[in-house]
Amino acid sequence: MPKKRKPITSPFTIRETSRNVHVVTLDPKRKEWFFLLMSDIHLDNPNCLREKFFEHLERGAALGAGVILNGDTMCLMQCRGDRRGEHGAKLHRDEVPAYVDSVIKGTADELAEYAQSIMVIGRGNHEQAIVKYCNTDPTVRLAERLSAITGHKVHHGGYGGWLRFKGTQSTQRDSLLLRYFHGSGGGAPVTKGSIQLQRMAVRHPQADVIHMGHVHNRVTVSHEQDCLSSGNQSYKRELRCIITPGYQDSYKDGYSGWSVESGHDPKPSGCTLMRIYWTPDKRSTRSRMACEFTDWG
Repeated sequence: MPKKRKPITSPFTIRETSRNVHVVTLDPKRKEWFFLLMSDIHLDNPNCLREKFFEHLERGAALGAGVILNGDTMCLMQCRGDRRGEHGAKLHRDEVPAYVDSVIKGTADELAEYAQSIMVIGRGNHEQAIVKYCNTDPTVRLAERLSAITGHKVHHGGYGGWLRFKGTQSTQRDSLLLRYFHGSGGGAPVTKGSIQLQRMAVRHPQADVIHMGHVHNRVTVSHEQDCLSSGNQSYKRELRCIITPGYQDSYKDGYSGWSVESGHDPKPSGCTLMRIYWTPDKRSTRSRMACEFTDWG
């Protein structure tokens, strides 16, 4: 991990309006805001690309970027009776009887330095399995521990949820909607999860951005929509759909292991940086909020 430094000051505030809906108010003194869309960290797995993950958190901190963790922050596959478990798939610190507690504590301790940046921790299928079979919610426990040890409120979300980004420029107000969903299905080798993005676009037409993870692929799909304004003016609207790949490399050199034996391709790694900014609105003399994206690999 990088060395300790001064606490991060984030140019936004966040509040919870329901258990999986959060409103992010952007600091009006700034002209642009940055957010890291992340998923599938698997921080307690020996195959986690830890150096890259913390490098990206550091780069994000330098920008004042908020962090959205869209599920599978923890791997949690080594519980007794879990068929996915295997020898050597635990960190040394987690070789204890209270395995789940150790993973939560270790993850919180490592993320504590970045708690001020973390906006929402969503639930993935790995955390959901612990809820189902161990009768505790590790996502909630992680958010609670981070909040307790840092004094900064860290929010937990669901397997899916909403983030509304609200901005003010002079007398103008606008907002952007992000729908997050950890993901489903296996990420077929040809479509790489893009079919799920198409379904999400139909299911959530209000969204400006859709973010998924789960399949450990990097996919970006843009949908141009033909819309009609309240003033009966036709205009185009872009819906950006994104799958982030995460930070687990279980393929390695292709020698053996589950990914190799299953015939899976090597996977990309990293996250996506979202930049929100104000831009002139072609439909009027006003401005509107817009966003652009940069892949970090």
